[in-house]
Amino acid sequence: MRKKTNVLMIIGVLIITLIGCKNDVKKAETNEVVKPKVEVKKENSDLQINLPDIGATTKIKDIESAYKAQIKKVDAALPKLKKKQLKTKLFNVPNTPVTIWYANGKPVKIEYGVTDDSGAFDGVFQYYLKDGKLWYANQIFANYIFQNNELKYWLDENWSVNEIPKKDFKDAEKNILSSVNTVINQLK
Repeated sequence: MRKKTNVLMIIGVLIITLIGCKNDVKKAETNEVVKPKVEVKKENSDLQINLPDIGATTKIKDIESAYKAQIKKVDAALPKLKKKQLKTKLFNVPNTPVTIWYANGKPVKIEYGVTDDSGAFDGVFQYYLKDGKLWYANQIFANYIFQNNELKYWLDENWSVNEIPKKDFKDAEKNILSSVNTVINQLK
């Protein structure tokens, strides 16, 4: 009697397993896409960016030190922040990789690929924001310091001040702010 019960249970388990396998095969045959689970990261809402007020007597080394510390702080928080990524046509360059990280629903860092003369992506431009306002931009061979969306310093890659004609300075400010707005609007 026990043997019959055990055999019947085994047959029942096999039938249930076969029915389950048959359903999986049917799903595969109908090309039903099984979506992967999306991992939702808890947004780090306590990211505090503390920038110094820049006055006429503020030393560039003090600005460099303070800004580098805040850049490091933001970069360390990136794995905990909400992130949007895509490849898009940006500034007439197709398939440009773009990433924006958000804290409290506002962008805190933007990064997009930059091509070399051959058209290959070999670098990135990076922009850091606080409360929707740009405070730092790194464009490979230049660093730009902003205060209240106004360009204060145009520095070389070694954080030395570049002597730039006023018109070029204002043009750079306008172009950088326009680039940031273009990227943000494209990823909305």
